[in-house]
Amino acid sequence: MEYHPEMIGDKNNVRYALVQKGKEKTLYVIGLNPSTADDTRKDPTMTRVLRFAEDNGFDGYVMLNLYPQRSTSPDNMDKKVNEDFYQKNLLYIEDFLSKEDTPVVLLCYGTKIHTRDYLHDSLAKIKEIGKKYNVQWKCIGITKGGDPKHPSRAGYGVFIDYDL
Repeated sequence: MEYHPEMIGDKNNVRYALVQKGKEKTLYVIGLNPSTADDTRKDPTMTRVLRFAEDNGFDGYVMLNLYPQRSTSPDNMDKKVNEDFYQKNLLYIEDFLSKEDTPVVLLCYGTKIHTRDYLHDSLAKIKEIGKKYNVQWKCIGITKGGDPKHPSRAGYGVFIDYDL
């Protein structure tokens, strides 16, 4: 899969989505927050996400996140939610998921979801959105605490069902 995504957001503060259209199967991926990947370069997480997508038969992807603030470390994310970012993020997620009959969503936010309360709130809202569109929740492994593993913490393999 060549890397020619379209980015929704800006290169400094926020990224709502990275989108690479496929011809047959699109994988929707929900991570924790965007790091450095954009429409011109991959970061280590995107490199692994692309391989997971290819290995599981997907030729396109939409990379989304629980929270759209760009940060190389979740510990540096907003301590208090930015409502504008948060609400706009949920609108983009719903818009993308509404375009598929039964979207496959790979959850890969890892254990850092516990660093901010608003990340749990975001996941609950995304779960409600997913019910409307018959989402198939998947992951690449489960942490000891029951969270979907982050791509950097999982070996390559097939997706497994995840009971969100």
